[in-house]
Amino acid sequence: MKNEFDLHKYKLNFRHIITNRLRVFLRKVLEKLPISIRGEHYLVSLKKYDKRAGTYIEIWKKTLSDDKSPICDASYEGELKKMKHSVIQNAHYKWLANTIIETDLHKISNLIEIGAGELTTISSLKKFFKNKNIDIHASELSWSRINLGQKFFSKRNIKFSSSSVASMLQLPYKDNSFDCVLTHYALEELSGYQEKAIRELVRISKRYVIIIEASFELGNKHQKRKLINRNWNLEIIPCIKSNNWRLIKHSLIPYCHDAYHHGGIHIIEKDTVASDISRNKFKNDIFCCPLCNGKIENVKSFFKCAECSLVYPSLENIPIFLTDKGIIASKFNTKYFL
Repeated sequence: MKNEFDLHKYKLNFRHIITNRLRVFLRKVLEKLPISIRGEHYLVSLKKYDKRAGTYIEIWKKTLSDDKSPICDASYEGELKKMKHSVIQNAHYKWLANTIIETDLHKISNLIEIGAGELTTISSLKKFFKNKNIDIHASELSWSRINLGQKFFSKRNIKFSSSSVASMLQLPYKDNSFDCVLTHYALEELSGYQEKAIRELVRISKRYVIIIEASFELGNKHQKRKLINRNWNLEIIPCIKSNNWRLIKHSLIPYCHDAYHHGGIHIIEKDTVASDISRNKFKNDIFCCPLCNGKIENVKSFFKCAECSLVYPSLENIPIFLTDKGIIASKFNTKYFL
């Protein structure tokens, strides 16, 4: 079976290792420069990501039909097999929804996916939940992606209790807002920032954080080399250990469409259970300012922070909580809109 894979790209490549670590270093240097300089670099990357909106929905559509589904080198319950993408993906979503979220975890009434892309993962989980009353929420960096996802899945009767455009490093949610916080292959490109991102996931979680990423610790030697070359996911386990978070599950996922990018599941359980928050659908009381965590006032298409006076816009009912897009407006008087 091994010879069926192209293993050349999984050899250690010291040029890639040095280049990727240098990229992280330069990114951190860029952060210290004025917004006028670093903003252009950020926009170039975001534009490329945003323009790809719709590609994940097209891939998701293929999971509905075995006839159109491509064949992939998959890992299925510990065995390497050539399988249809639709079969392996549906098995994965069903396992994650039924076995992990509804069985291993307890009394989950709401769930948010961070880095939700076009909502293909969270919507698929909703489809497999036996408890149809679990509220789902989503946050994503690209407005085009989450907007297309909401429109696409609303036609399939999948509704979201809330959504937002936000950075994973500055989430616009109050502490302990969600029973379960999920991120699904969204951390790997955050080399050098994974600890900051995971801290945010833990902060907004009331009970559990689920992280699914290609595993360095549990992957085979070829996967380890690939992740070292790209500087991906080397920080997850060290971050959990250094923060003394309780890791209640750490294993390879049983169904993965890429056997050489085999996902591992990490489930963090918070030490204390915070008091309940309001669970009214379509209410904005879970939001806070991503910059200072201050109280947010929602008036029509604006969200104003009472503490730092940043006003955030909303586009097609999706609030955009990006701090560099916030407008400093201390004299913005919400009573004029009431």
